[in-house]
Amino acid sequence: LIYFLTRVSRAYEARNIRYEALFRLGRHFPETIEEWDAARKIGPLIDGDLFALANVMNADGLSPVCFTRVLYLCAQATPEQLVRGAVRLSNGQVEKLDKVLLVRCFAAQKALVNATLEMYPLVFSQSPECKAETEASSLLDIKCRYDVIDHSPLIDGLSEEASIHPLTKPFQSAVERVRKECQRCGDWVDGLITQEREDILLNLDFYV
Repeated sequence: LIYFLTRVSRAYEARNIRYEALFRLGRHFPETIEEWDAARKIGPLIDGDLFALANVMNADGLSPVCFTRVLYLCAQATPEQLVRGAVRLSNGQVEKLDKVLLVRCFAAQKALVNATLEMYPLVFSQSPECKAETEASSLLDIKCRYDVIDHSPLIDGLSEEASIHPLTKPFQSAVERVRKECQRCGDWVDGLITQEREDILLNLDFYV
């Protein structure tokens, strides 16, 4: 529907239709990570309509912020989908990204992987309260077990979770394992990762 409104507003120079398209885009791509999570409980659906929307938004210069987020979702496509195109659910035709956008998506994938990898060390953070308690206690009296457990299972888990989609919760299973050892540390780690994801969302044009 957003694609249709955008094309109609472009063809007939209908300002009110363009405003409607912008309004719907704004609702689909919220500004906070909490709203983003709520809007995307299901992973991104990669289809030709998404590529078509990116193409027409790029041609029109429509809403740079929303365009960046549309392109971010395009970058979640597989290399085969990016090169060969994807079938549009609306009409069954294959849609390919413009060459300029194709290059941007491949470059974005590398940048997004690096952004995800930079979150790795956060999983091994101990909350300030637990760290202070640990430093003031003997080994046998430590209440927070997270700082003294074997961290290798977390490392093994993380190696499987690196992705080009850092706006999801890429390390959620590791966070839950931390919570099993210490609720306070688990909440602390979750907060750190959420803040990093928020920063990526607010500065998405740097990556895409």
